[in-house]
Formats: sequence, structure tokens, C-alpha cells
Amino acid sequence: MVFGYEDELAPSKLVYQFSKENQKAKILGGFLENKFYEMADVIRLAELPSKEQLLGMLVWTLSAPASNLVGVLSGNMRKLVFAFSQIRDRKA
Repeated sequence: MVFGYEDELAPSKLVYQFSKENQKAKILGGFLENKFYEMADVIRLAELPSKEQLLGMLVWTLSAPASNLVGVLSGNMRKLVFAFSQIRDRKA
């Protein structure tokens, strides 16, 4: 029996990892928020990324369009500056 108070999924991750290393240990099920989950559900919960990883993925997903827009806009500026420098070099 394993309990967790801070991170709800950490006990399932620990038990799942332990059961992979020790064949005699079996996951029978688990309780999360007063609801019973079968073994397959507990394993699915254990295989989820951590909260920090999920938040990192969310931040990256939200910031990707903005960074792509900046890249596109700066590319156009670079091309414009390059064109002006080519014109300047031809006149010199």
C-alpha cells in the first residue's frame, strides 16, 4: 500500500517502476480522488508525463506560434537589409 499527498500520480509511478523491476510485486488497483481504478488504469496513469513535463510542453506549444512569427518577420527584415546593402554596393 502506497500513499501520496503532494503529487497524486507519484505513488503510481513509483509502484509501477518497482513492479517492473520486481516480478513478484503486482499492482491490483488504486484509489484517486475517492474513485477506484483497475490495474490497467493505474498503469496508464503511471505512464503519463509528470506535471512539470506537461507544463513545459504546454508552454512550448503556446510559445511556438509567436516564435515562428518572429522568425518569419525577422527573415523578411534580413532580406530587405540585404537588398539595400546590395544596392549600396552597386552604387559604390
